[in-house]
Amino acid sequence: MKIYLAIKFHPNNQNQPLIEEISEQLSKLGHSTVCAVRDFENWGKQQFEPRDLLLKAFKAIEDSDLVLVEATEKGMGVGIEAGFAFAKNIPIVTVAKPDSDISINLRSLSRKVIRYSHVREIVL
Repeated sequence: MKIYLAIKFHPNNQNQPLIEEISEQLSKLGHSTVCAVRDFENWGKQQFEPRDLLLKAFKAIEDSDLVLVEATEKGMGVGIEAGFAFAKNIPIVTVAKPDSDISINLRSLSRKVIRYSHVREIVL
């Protein structure tokens, strides 16, 4: 399955290890992942105008079987990506650390919500 990973953007790539860990976990389960900051921006080495990046993300979401929203941290772009996936009838699974505040809107869009302490608990 091809999975689009929606996760809060950090200009300093502080969540790069988490993105890599989630991608590795999903790969072990036989899935491939696409993540904007990794695959389009090459960890900040390539810059896009926000609109252009969003259009690239929308295309990747449309080409995906599922959108995995990592919602431990809230992010406007993540919400836009989830809303787009929902509008396109692409399934959404939300994952977050146990004490994270997942909005009622995101929970209602998601087919499943997984609370995880360790990335290995993310099983689709």
